[in-house]
Amino acid sequence: MKNGLPQKAMFQVMTSMLLLVVAGSHGADYVQTDLGTLGGGYSEAVAINPRGQVVGSSSIEGPESHAFLWTAEKGMVDLGTLQGNGYSEAVAINSDGYVVGFSDTDSGSHAFVWRPKHGMQDLGTFGGADSKPRAINNASQVVGYAMTEDGVPHAFFWTFKKGMQRIPVADEGSMGSAAVDINDSGQVVGYAEPDSLMGKQAFLWKAQKKGAQILEGLEGWYSVQPVAINNDGKVVGWATTQGEETRAFLWTAKKGMQDLGGLGGQYESRAWAINNAGKIVGSAWTADDYLHPFLWTAKSGMQDLALPRDWENEGDFYALAINKSDQVVGYSDSGEMHAFLWTAKNGMQDLGTLGYSSRAYDINSAGKIVGRADTEHTGSVTLYHACIWEPAK
Repeated sequence: MKNGLPQKAMFQVMTSMLLLVVAGSHGADYVQTDLGTLGGGYSEAVAINPRGQVVGSSSIEGPESHAFLWTAEKGMVDLGTLQGNGYSEAVAINSDGYVVGFSDTDSGSHAFVWRPKHGMQDLGTFGGADSKPRAINNASQVVGYAMTEDGVPHAFFWTFKKGMQRIPVADEGSMGSAAVDINDSGQVVGYAEPDSLMGKQAFLWKAQKKGAQILEGLEGWYSVQPVAINNDGKVVGWATTQGEETRAFLWTAKKGMQDLGGLGGQYESRAWAINNAGKIVGSAWTADDYLHPFLWTAKSGMQDLALPRDWENEGDFYALAINKSDQVVGYSDSGEMHAFLWTAKNGMQDLGTLGYSSRAYDINSAGKIVGRADTEHTGSVTLYHACIWEPAK
């Protein structure tokens, strides 16, 4: 496995940033900061840890994009690639600042972990060309999928001590499997596809156990797609029915699978995230065929976060993340996308843009939000920059 420091591009720091104060309609002000790029026209931030360290990808001066780590002290730092050139992308970061993503290699695209004093390390594959990570926990355990020699993806669990291990969930001859999330106690959630005629089967697995537990769907459910697990082992995602509708779900060890319902529409609801208090966010169709963000709690059920409708334009909303303070972020799409923050105290707040559109993807425990905002939109060409929104002091 390759383990070494990237080239001097790793230390390239982009220091030019644009700061804007976003005035909240309910009095909650945020400062929006343009994080810049690594020399190209676009960048995007996808995750932030409790220390305010941000990861994502950015175009460089050439035709490629590289993974980056941004901090308030050093700005945007190029993490390089596994082979010194080509493409790389960061997808997650833990509390220690360890970054996971994927990078071009001579044989394909491989999952990597990057550490401040060690650089980028190749996590390998199961003999095939590619591997992709999906999450890293605070014990620095990594999950995702890796290809076999036969080109079949299989869920993996990786540690510094034992390397890449195959999660025993998919039988030989299956369509494969993938791990999608891991909590801090090492519980892994993912899915397997037994064959082309069956949908996805959700599973829960832990390294100390021999086999994986299949999370059975409800009657009439064809496929179950998990997306997240919290530290209590509660799993959320969505299921597809035989009638091709999608239903947001919550699975717990005590109650099993629960249908979270909807907001009156006939099409779908999807859960995207859950915090450690068990509060869930996602999106669901309304009776008038709009996609609205929701917050679900065991006490109150599903709440429409887009009500009252005090935004200028109606449209679709996507709630993507929730922190321990129950602050919810995502974006609206009414032809032009706008990042939003929702809180129980202030309701829905438009976080503003850099002139065109914006999206929020993640929020940390301090209420700092990351995503992207378009800086130029001309014809079919759109340039966008990674952004962070921070509470005004």
